[in-house]
Amino acid sequence: MAKRLFTVTINKRGFTLVEVLIALSITALVIIGLYSAFSTTLNTEEGINSRKEGLKEYLVLSELLRADMRTMIDNRAEIKTGLYGDTLTLNTTHSLFYASSKPVRVSYYLKEIEDRLVLFRKEQELDGTDIMELRLLEGVDGFEALFNINGEWIRREGKEDFVRIVYTYRGKKWSVTAGKLL
Repeated sequence: MAKRLFTVTINKRGFTLVEVLIALSITALVIIGLYSAFSTTLNTEEGINSRKEGLKEYLVLSELLRADMRTMIDNRAEIKTGLYGDTLTLNTTHSLFYASSKPVRVSYYLKEIEDRLVLFRKEQELDGTDIMELRLLEGVDGFEALFNINGEWIRREGKEDFVRIVYTYRGKKWSVTAGKLL
């Protein structure tokens, strides 16, 4: 005959207070960990979005300006100071209107529209007839054209073949350097 050495009987009807507190503590730690992970992800996304704000517009504007400057005809960009900022004018073979290498005069300037400064690119025939005015950026706070004189960027009127454009857009300062290399 087999004899049982011991008999264990547990008669539980629920959890003890200690077990409930341990379960709640573990659940709270898991929830805090998940919240921390999601919070970090959202903060990282906001940081990246704020850094890339205005980058697309910068890339488009810099490529357009560099294409105009690379194909200058007389190797001189002219800068004049206007009411809202500088005006950059140059003769180039980079025509957006004709989509070809027809010689045109291109001007970059600011104009006020509905209490906001807007950056424009105007294309004209060499005789001065307007062809096309392209709206580039709305909400530009400043537009300066600088010349490189003896290694320093100086704001003055005149004609040069190497220009740096500095503009403020969405609270950030951007600069584009372009010129005729040959």
